[in-house]
Amino acid sequence: MLCGSERQTSLFKQLAQRIRDVRSHPDGSIYILTDSENGKVLRIIPSENM
Repeated sequence: MLCGSERQTSLFKQLAQRIRDVRSHPDGSIYILTDSENGKVLRIIPSENM
């Protein structure tokens, strides 16, 4: 639930799945767990240009 001046941004719309959990790893990557019958664990790695 959003309240006050908080904003919501939709990312990864192309997945067409609900994101169930998000975790960060010490190496800077982010793991996303999708919520569906054929759910996936996705790893997002930071760009080397950052």
